[in-house]
Amino acid sequence: MQSNTCVLCGQKSNIGSGEPKLCKVCGYVKEPVKELWSLLNSELATLASVDCETQETARFIADLMALGVDHPRVKHLARLCSTLINLVWERESEGSIYEIEKEVGTTFDITSRLELMANLGLISIEGDIVKIPTNSVIKKIALPMRERINEQYRLRTSLFLLGYITIGTLVRFYDTNDATPVRQLLGSNDSVDRLPRAFISALTFVLLQWYDGWDQFYGSDLRRHLRKSRIQGAVRSDIFGVLAGRDPRRAVTFIKAIWKGFDQIFIFDDYVKRIRERIRERERGGE
Repeated sequence: MQSNTCVLCGQKSNIGSGEPKLCKVCGYVKEPVKELWSLLNSELATLASVDCETQETARFIADLMALGVDHPRVKHLARLCSTLINLVWERESEGSIYEIEKEVGTTFDITSRLELMANLGLISIEGDIVKIPTNSVIKKIALPMRERINEQYRLRTSLFLLGYITIGTLVRFYDTNDATPVRQLLGSNDSVDRLPRAFISALTFVLLQWYDGWDQFYGSDLRRHLRKSRIQGAVRSDIFGVLAGRDPRRAVTFIKAIWKGFDQIFIFDDYVKRIRERIRERERGGE
């Protein structure tokens, strides 16, 4: 990747002269990412269990992750999340790294990703054994699965856990200016070229529109934004398909799409507006 491109999305960087380089959008969303992370953890701390379809902030996080679930690396990470959630019920909250790798279907970067999860307090690693601590968010989202055994809800929980890890890793990146955790999670240790640029570019665009107080945005604006990251063709069509709800298996609930002339308008659901207002209240209160 050229040195003048954003380390996250691949757009031309125009913020500062240091490293790592960020584009204007990825630099701006530092605040919404950190505020969303802070709100989420403050809410989860008060809950014994978390339903990823009814707890609004968890629901939003899961919805956002649907934007990237088709990328091979994101898909492997979502499968790892699902495997860890299953440990709660199937393996008494622990399993070997070998068993986890076998279940996920790859050994690629599993260990480094598990280490990231351990740093977030989601798991503990003792030798080659992975354990889910009693106070882990993983146990909180696994509890409702006693009654919610359908496959769609299992997908929602894995998407939420994927989002929890992704947002937490981005917060760490913004706090330290060290891109290594992002590469470990979504790319590879030796290259930023392999990051899922379409996912990150779409994610940051949506967060920008939402946090700035807009209730809707135009498809033409999203298309223009993705083009700056060289995202076109089938990949861009997939992103629009997720937002428009074309595939029920990946349907998101935070937005709806309508046509106005030759352009699409994407309208934020009321529940994400409520989340935004809770963040504003925390900002006004100095939390």
